[in-house]
Amino acid sequence: MQTFISFLGVVVGALGAGFGLYQYRRNQIWRETEFVANQTKEFFADDSVRKALRILDWEKRFIDLLADKPPVFVTRDMLREALKHGPDATKFTHEGAAIRDVFDTYFTRLEAFEQFIKAGVIEFRQIEPYQRYWAGILAGQRPKILDPETIKVIWGFLHDYGYNDAMALMKRYHPAPIQFAT
Repeated sequence: MQTFISFLGVVVGALGAGFGLYQYRRNQIWRETEFVANQTKEFFADDSVRKALRILDWEKRFIDLLADKPPVFVTRDMLREALKHGPDATKFTHEGAAIRDVFDTYFTRLEAFEQFIKAGVIEFRQIEPYQRYWAGILAGQRPKILDPETIKVIWGFLHDYGYNDAMALMKRYHPAPIQFAT
């Protein structure tokens, strides 16, 4: 009888430990989900990120770029001029510098997600739905929205200015080599 009680104690203890581990893992998943939700919310709430996404999504659009100035009619030509790189990237209009600042912030904020993934804080699957559309645009999957010439300029900008984690994150969505990343 004492053997049975000891065995029962071990079984109850093991069940309790298993339930404790289950609860712990559920709590961890909740924390990760909450972290991703907060990071995503902050990302999309950033004014520069919202401006960058509007510029990417529209061929021509009025954007509030300069404080206390009327909105600027931003075109693809202006975007390509603002994100030029290499030896030609020395002089910019005020509007071009503002566009460049918007995209610097966007790509810097985007890099944080890749850094969280690399650090093991989150998994790609947790943020994948939030950036899928934008990754498709930047990878050339939606040529009616963003033309190949502009994509080439953007990827050249990313490459030349060392936005390696932003490029790595985009390649998680579209692992085939992106032809514009030169």
